[in-house]
Amino acid sequence: MNWICCQLGARQGYRIPLGIQQRGLLDKLITDIWVPPRSPYRTLSRHLRGRNNPKINRKLVASANVASALLELQFRSTKLVGWDKIVERNRFFDSFTSKQIEKLAIQSGESPKTVFGYSYAGARYFETAKKLGYQTVMQQIDAGPKMFEIESTLCDRHPEFASKSPSPPATYWEEWTRQTNHADKIVVNSKWTSHALENIGIPKNKISQIPLCFPTSGAQPSKASLPAKFSKSRPLRLLFVGQVTLLKGIAELLHAMELLNNQPVTLTIVGPLHINIPRRLLNNPQIAIEGRVPRSECAKHYDRSDAFVFPSFSDGFGLVQLEAQHYGKPIIASKNCGEVVTHGTNGILLDTVSAESIANAIEILIKSPETIAHFAEQSHISPQFSLNTTTQQLLDVFDTNELS
Repeated sequence: MNWICCQLGARQGYRIPLGIQQRGLLDKLITDIWVPPRSPYRTLSRHLRGRNNPKINRKLVASANVASALLELQFRSTKLVGWDKIVERNRFFDSFTSKQIEKLAIQSGESPKTVFGYSYAGARYFETAKKLGYQTVMQQIDAGPKMFEIESTLCDRHPEFASKSPSPPATYWEEWTRQTNHADKIVVNSKWTSHALENIGIPKNKISQIPLCFPTSGAQPSKASLPAKFSKSRPLRLLFVGQVTLLKGIAELLHAMELLNNQPVTLTIVGPLHINIPRRLLNNPQIAIEGRVPRSECAKHYDRSDAFVFPSFSDGFGLVQLEAQHYGKPIIASKNCGEVVTHGTNGILLDTVSAESIANAIEILIKSPETIAHFAEQSHISPQFSLNTTTQQLLDVFDTNELS
């Protein structure tokens, strides 16, 4: 059965439609913006340069470049921001995709298909697909309502870092509920997300867990040389990469560094800032807040680090864990994300996300460079996270159990 893949944005570098195309099963990739490598649109914004995957056949792509550009101009002229903007963009893509699926149905006749799409922007086109007799697969990108509950709690807990942000409007969840109801299968990327959905009443037999994949290259990244003992002149170098938010455990991580203020350890935080960092932490010589950096520079930070820290309170998967493993880095991670770390083998899993638990895990590494070396030897990307493996799992999603 051929697949129609629908995605708003460049999530995962379009690797899911790429994997399906490599099996000869991609009927169409429907997306909002597609900018081929030689397109003049690439010069308009650096953000447009990643809106393609050169390995995907351009003839199999349907995009709404002009309409998407006009929509963004409309947002600017009307000063639409925040959740209103997100909901409006989702509805635009949902409507565009629904029409494209109807058009494809006319062209291809009654041949059965599977429609794949991501959560929050597919209520209408999933409904269209079901009316046409197609199977539908939704990939849930986060823990849904649970994630926002946690975020709200964290804002109350850490007012010095962030004021409480507006919650998604009721219409956001109404559209999501419609989409989940029309989904034959819901793909999640972690047990954490699976449990979050089950706890709000989504049937367990409707959920399939498939991890994200990470593209590996033949080049072997350099590994940092470890001293026999860490000292102020050669401290343990920790790295965090990602969105700098309370949800990622940043407040707890920074407080952990305060608990370790007399220890030989430094922390570098790389990624766009979405919270306020208190001045005392900005002035802490053991902490470096780099903000957003180019991908090439990000690689240098991995090379210079000894270990990676990912104390997230809620993540659909946490792809940066695989990125860290690509660079051979041990990981300190929470259990609220994708299962990448094997405790005691290639890193440390936190029982809870707190400043104390993070500090205790870091102290283990400070006291034992040999443990870091052992973890680093085992820190590599498992074949279960390859494009070939995850694509096959997705194609087999209806074989795991009968549709309810």
